[in-house]
Amino acid sequence: MSTLIIFDSLFGSTALAARTLAKILLSEAILKKIDDVNSEDVYNNQNLVLLTPTHAGRASVKMQNFIKSLPSAVWREKSVAVLSTGIPPIGQSLWLRLVIKILGYAAAPTLAFMVKRGAKIMAPPLNLMVAGKQGPLLEGELNQLETWADNFKNNI
Repeated sequence: MSTLIIFDSLFGSTALAARTLAKILLSEAILKKIDDVNSEDVYNNQNLVLLTPTHAGRASVKMQNFIKSLPSAVWREKSVAVLSTGIPPIGQSLWLRLVIKILGYAAAPTLAFMVKRGAKIMAPPLNLMVAGKQGPLLEGELNQLETWADNFKNNI
């Protein structure tokens, strides 16, 4: 069964994670940028993985708008997972560390939004760290993604 991977990326880090995930899943993956996804893509795929940058603890505006644009009923039939990218609190100013601690990263609230509408969780949310707003992914983050993806493949 194929998995639709939907991603949004501003500076390329989330896109790199999405492409890496698609390579790991091989023929089981359909990779689409959020701008190229329509509601039929979601209706036609049982398994969905969303990748989004984190902005103030939430998914990108494009990702949020897309998810909210779909009828709630569509999620009752889906198995979903969410990955996000964001800056780590270590090395940030006290203010930014506090903001990150309070708001967190986009993966968990985005997944929770879909679960409240009936989606099943295929894998736990994953937050990949980037070296500043424009990235790149920190060293070791693609290894963490590979480990997550291996576990994900067992649930497909």
